Amino acid sequence: MPIVVFLFACVELVTLIKLAQAVGSGSVLGIILLTAILGLVIIRLSRRPVLSMMLMLFLKGKFSLKTVLMQHELILPLASVLLILPGLLSDACGITLLFWRLGLKQVHVSKPNKEEIIDVEYRVEDNSSQE
Repeated sequence: MPIVVFLFACVELVTLIKLAQAVGSGSVLGIILLTAILGLVIIRLSRRPVLSMMLMLFLKGKFSLKTVLMQHELILPLASVLLILPGLLSDACGITLLFWRLGLKQVHVSKPNKEEIIDVEYRVEDNSSQE
């Protein structure tokens, strides 16, 4: 596990350097600051027991991606922590988790009632065979 974290940090550093060379260091610094502020705002708005539960799972050694995805209330705090960490990959993962969490809340299945159903008849004519 420590090797994976080290490799992740190295990849983050390389991607930040390459992006800074391409678009400028000021833009990269602005992106890092904006995502960190967004992460802090999300943590500030989330409930404290969820953060302490996530910390307890981490300290017990039972913190895994599977655990987080199974407990939907942990997705938002993990997304905010990933946004606070400086780097493009962590920001991309945090934004993905954030949109996925927001998408989970809004997905609902509704049955259409009879007034919403429009029944029409149609026929298909093939004009290519006449030519």
